[in-house]
Amino acid sequence: MNWYEKEITENLFSETLIDWHGQIIVISLRFSEIDTSKEDQSMLKYITGNKDGEGSLTWFCLPDSSTRKKLSEAKSKTELEAILDRITIDSYSAITTCGADVDYLDDTIYEKLVGNFKDGICNWKEKLDESLFGYAGSDNFNNIDYIKNKLIDFTYIDALRDAVNSMKQKYNPLMTMLRQIEPRISETEKNSVKVLIDSVNGTIGGVDEISKLSERINGKIIESVGNTYAPDIVLRSELSGEIKDIFRNLKLKSNHDKEFDLDSLGLGSTNIIYVALKLMEYSFIKEIDEIQSKFFCYYLKNQKLIYISIYKWHLED
Repeated sequence: MNWYEKEITENLFSETLIDWHGQIIVISLRFSEIDTSKEDQSMLKYITGNKDGEGSLTWFCLPDSSTRKKLSEAKSKTELEAILDRITIDSYSAITTCGADVDYLDDTIYEKLVGNFKDGICNWKEKLDESLFGYAGSDNFNNIDYIKNKLIDFTYIDALRDAVNSMKQKYNPLMTMLRQIEPRISETEKNSVKVLIDSVNGTIGGVDEISKLSERINGKIIESVGNTYAPDIVLRSELSGEIKDIFRNLKLKSNHDKEFDLDSLGLGSTNIIYVALKLMEYSFIKEIDEIQSKFFCYYLKNQKLIYISIYKWHLED
């Protein structure tokens, strides 16, 4: 099971369904004006679905092959309902296909894919119909794997009910990106920051009232235990000059509003900021040199958000 399949839950299915068992989730992206005449773009021919230069990449969350086989073998409505009742979310898998040339928003198409369980009709087959589902590839056809690895990828974002709390976690999107850029910071810049922080530490420790308090603490310890056992105490600022530690203190602020703070924003605003950061985080993680343009689409259901990142070759010289 691929890592992005592990987050599939019952809540992803449409609320209009009385019962999700045996149903399907489809996310299909259609492309037009696909030019496969150039050699470096010829790979795009595998997503085309018709003669008009149009194509598609489609993600399905559907019953796995063994479950589909059981459903297809049901001899009656009663037997079909019994099999459906035994289906769990673990009976589902996800696949990506290319070149499907059908309208999945059409109810008649959906019924061809799944059937009409209410009437005891099941159209699931162990082997998927490529004219409806598109081409999923085979062991002897590696280009589909190339497309999956280079042109399409998936990630998952949890419910966004508390974006502020998520941003305070150790591994929030901002920290992920900062860790990504750390190797790009030159040693000269790192040393300059460290020197500056050391200077700040010295200035803080040298504040007159702090120095006096330090002396009084030291005097009281000597008074208590004597010079022999008394440590030489001093109040000292120890702000870290390490880039990693400095990153932890970086906050999202506004150039125009000094009072700006994530805690003071509404839920909608914080979620928008969080989603933007999450998109950027995903771009950082999945950044590939030869990929020059990225497309994102979102599937939102019951506060669960799946991001699908579609990559394609840049079609201009």
